[in-house]
Amino acid sequence: MQQLGKYQQFVTGKAADTQAWILILVALAVGAFFAIFAWASWTVNWAILTPMINISGIALGIVIAIGIVGGMILKTYQKLSKSR
Repeated sequence: MQQLGKYQQFVTGKAADTQAWILILVALAVGAFFAIFAWASWTVNWAILTPMINISGIALGIVIAIGIVGGMILKTYQKLSKSR
């Protein structure tokens, strides 16, 4: 995990392989979710659509809330570190 104030470095070796496999697996999972969502929308299958809409809404709510709170914390940290 990157720390604040550190320079990014090019990732190689086993760390790069691990990150690549995680990225591929997450992309496949997200792609499968949206493929099923698209199929359920096309066929108007409410038994599948309803829970998927709920999952999407909850996930978006969590991501947006974390983004807002995280942004506030980061901005406060930056202001406090500048004032020293």
